[in-house]
Amino acid sequence: MKRTAVIGLLLVLWTLHLVLPAVAASDTLLGIGRDGKLYFRTSLENMWQKAPQTGGVVSSLAVMPEGTILGVGKDYKLYFRESIDGMWIKAPDAGGAVMAVAAMPDGTILGVGGDNKLYTRKSLNSPWIKAPDAGGAVIAISAMPDGTILGVGRDNKLYTRKGLNNPWIKAPDAGGAIIGVAAMSDGTILGIGRDLKLYSRSKLSGPWQKTPDVGGQVTAIAVDWEKKPAAIAPAAKP
Repeated sequence: MKRTAVIGLLLVLWTLHLVLPAVAASDTLLGIGRDGKLYFRTSLENMWQKAPQTGGVVSSLAVMPEGTILGVGKDYKLYFRESIDGMWIKAPDAGGAVMAVAAMPDGTILGVGGDNKLYTRKSLNSPWIKAPDAGGAVIAISAMPDGTILGVGRDNKLYTRKGLNNPWIKAPDAGGAIIGVAAMSDGTILGIGRDLKLYSRSKLSGPWQKTPDVGGQVTAIAVDWEKKPAAIAPAAKP
């Protein structure tokens, strides 16, 4: 190959590197291990690492737009930690109880009540308010960057609703069953299989595909779309 052709090829590759989106590369995955503790991995290819000062046990996770991590405690109340290396703090009691939590891109907090219906609170200091009943019931929730709400139905299938005033719609069946769901910043959807491993689908109409197995198992997941914590703890399997 002539030198000019090689240089031309390199320029094309460099241009593609500049223009292709790399948002997902900055995503940090958070997970709850079987021990109820917080773990993180800095990419789908990296190993789970146990977060420091985990203290306490939570069963659901979400990340607020500014990076605050939310969790649901054993008492079904809301807890938060300001960073991956912070400590769990109980949020002001807003009455009621939730079994799952999510955060919308605008900062609205979503919760799944004991009736498997959606509830919202505007902030950590606000009360829970029941969302318009859109029919159906979910056991886990998350939100996509465009505000679409993701839910896992009682049949362990994926459902979506375009907003709090819209109904749940079953996503095209991609086979398999999930117990948890989250979305990455590029729109990739992550699911937790019954084997407690991570699966992904590039779009709502795509099939579930198993992500690289890096060991460990998680019962809940969330994604921090902006910040990547330093490797502050040695690799450990949940």
